[in-house]
Amino acid sequence: MLGRAPPGDVRAAGAGVEVVRRSRGARPVPACRREPSVVTAPPSAARPATLVATPYRLLRATAPVAALFAAGAAGYRLVEGAPWWDAFYMTVITITTVGYGHVFPLSPAGQALTVALIWGGIGVFLFVASEVGRSIM
Repeated sequence: MLGRAPPGDVRAAGAGVEVVRRSRGARPVPACRREPSVVTAPPSAARPATLVATPYRLLRATAPVAALFAAGAAGYRLVEGAPWWDAFYMTVITITTVGYGHVFPLSPAGQALTVALIWGGIGVFLFVASEVGRSIM
């Protein structure tokens, strides 16, 4: 008789007799569900938490800040014709929301630039906060 013997079947095996027993419901485990022979740790446990990427993250976070200050100063210089220092000062008090007042009177184009700087400052602040948080975690 070819094939598998039913549970409790007695077969002749070589010189002796073998009793084949199977428990109820026991099935062979497929290879895809077997546990691996080598247990690997998750990537987070493989290396200790370090601040290796912190300098790059902080550089990446300060670059938009510097670009926003430079663009604001250049914008006030071009739109309002203000001296560089006054243009930079107006940019600083606008982005930091100090609000000392106008260093020089603003035209409608200057007011639009101020609104754009305020919104840009909010976005850059959120980006910097997220990068600082990532570098700590």
